[in-house]
Amino acid sequence: DSEGAPALAAALRCGLAATAALPILARQSPYTKDSLEIGAVVAVGYLAQAVGLQSVDATISAFVCSLSVIVVPALDAVMLQRATSPATWAGCCLAALGVALLSFDGPASLKHLDALGVVATGIQPLAFGYGFWRTEQLLSEAYDNKLEASLACAAAQLAAVKAAADTWLLLD
Repeated sequence: DSEGAPALAAALRCGLAATAALPILARQSPYTKDSLEIGAVVAVGYLAQAVGLQSVDATISAFVCSLSVIVVPALDAVMLQRATSPATWAGCCLAALGVALLSFDGPASLKHLDALGVVATGIQPLAFGYGFWRTEQLLSEAYDNKLEASLACAAAQLAAVKAAADTWLLLD
């Protein structure tokens, strides 16, 4: 039946990528634990996106997802008390405006919204933005091991997203 198709597609797509990453995971990097946590949050973003796309037009979902570019400097400001330059904020706003111009397809794209879809769609930029931000933090701590940290981070995140996709498939 076609209702399980998104879950199956996600499980297969993530499965191929996670399988390729197994040798990296087997190395037991010190970055794996934090990367699994990041992957779990990113998986929430993917699942929220899938739920949102059930009732929110893909163009609107793409626009909302692009707002993750604003989440990253916002987390820097809130969590690290880092001042964000006006140029960075201007760049974020211009990027969001550009995606809005590409995404908005007139009032027709807003006609089939429901509360669950809107909430789920709103979760995706928060989860993806946190994932980008936290990955940046993790990799900045890996002074001498950037390649190992990058590989471990990608592999663990893929494994976490694969586990979420498999759970979704089983529940579907």
